[in-house]
Amino acid sequence: MGQISVLSVDASADALDLCRENVALNSLPGERHSLLEGDVFVLLRKFRDEARSFDLIVLDPPKLPPRLPRPKRLREVTKILTCWLSNCCVRADCWSHSRARAAWMQPCSQKIVASAALDAGADASILEHLETGADHPVALQFPEGAYLKGLVCRKN
Repeated sequence: MGQISVLSVDASADALDLCRENVALNSLPGERHSLLEGDVFVLLRKFRDEARSFDLIVLDPPKLPPRLPRPKRLREVTKILTCWLSNCCVRADCWSHSRARAAWMQPCSQKIVASAALDAGADASILEHLETGADHPVALQFPEGAYLKGLVCRKN
C-alpha cells in the first residue's frame, strides 16, 4: 500500500485550525495532511473539472440555512452530491437534529443520493448504512438525537 495522504476541506478557517490541532494531538504525520479553505460547491466542481480523483471521500454536507424551504435545502444538497459523485467513494452526513427523525432517515438520504447519481450520470451502489454508534447514546425522551447517519457508497 502506498503513502496515504489526507486533504481536509472546510469553509471555516476556525474549523481547519481545530483540524490542524487534532492532527497534532493524535501524533499523525502532518506532512501528509493538507488543509484547504473553500466552498464545497466550488471545490468539488473544480476537482471534477480537473479530473482530480480520490480513493476515498468522506463528505459532511454543510449546514444550510434553516430559513430555506425544505425543497431548496434538498436541491442544494443534491447539487453537492452531484459533484461528489464525479469522483466519490463515501458519503457521511449529520442532518440537523431539529428535524424529525422519520423525515430525514435513510430512505430520504438514499433518495437524495440516487437523484444526485442520476444527475451526475453515475452508477453507484450502497455498501452500508451507518447510524449512531454506541458512543452517542440516544435518550428515549429525545429520539431526534439519533440524527447521525450516513451511507457508504461505491461508484460501479
